[in-house]
Amino acid sequence: MANALSQKISLLLKQKKLTITEFEKASGLGKSAVSNIIHGRSKNPSIELISTIAKNLGCTIEYLILEPCPQDKVIPSNETNYKLCVEAANRLAEHLMSNEINVPASNFYKCAQEIYQFARESGQEYIDERFVKWSTKKFIAKEEDFES
Repeated sequence: MANALSQKISLLLKQKKLTITEFEKASGLGKSAVSNIIHGRSKNPSIELISTIAKNLGCTIEYLILEPCPQDKVIPSNETNYKLCVEAANRLAEHLMSNEINVPASNFYKCAQEIYQFARESGQEYIDERFVKWSTKKFIAKEEDFES
């Protein structure tokens, strides 16, 4: 995921004709925050950092972490409900930010994917808030197991 993230950030910086340092300064980010992602030194940047990067690059969080890299894109499958996928990521991000929960981007991606899969497999056309909360608790518990 970090590789795809770094590729997308690099691509957007090139499109905007910005250097990493110029972007970090203009965005109010710490020195090397973006550089560490692009060069693979930051494997799990926080959702807050990714959110700030997305906002300042004029894209969505979903584009940076959920969508495939431009060179990896395939013809969209009729079975993928992109609206529901984006809603899953948005609901999760809202829940995490409103509760001041910070998780690595890799866990955010896995959790958003699980929320989307649950809705699809349940035949729902909406995201169940209770499942968002339950899934978030599950991923936070997993993080604590790894930290112990």
